[in-house]
Amino acid sequence: MADLTCQFVRPDRLLFEGPVASVILVTVSGELGVWPGHAPEICALGDGVVRLNLREEDGGGTVGAGIYLKTG
Repeated sequence: MADLTCQFVRPDRLLFEGPVASVILVTVSGELGVWPGHAPEICALGDGVVRLNLREEDGGGTVGAGIYLKTG
């Protein structure tokens, strides 16, 4: 299975960068699942937990409101 390259950034630093199998984001209109081959998209993030499928183990992080951008 192909991986996505995921980056979580703040204005002052990079929080995470690495390959993930999928990402589940909390948006202002509900949850959004992103898998390899997902269409390019931009959306507003809501407050909640981002879930990363790292293949061997699941991880996550808490996110305040922000934006999400999926390219290519």
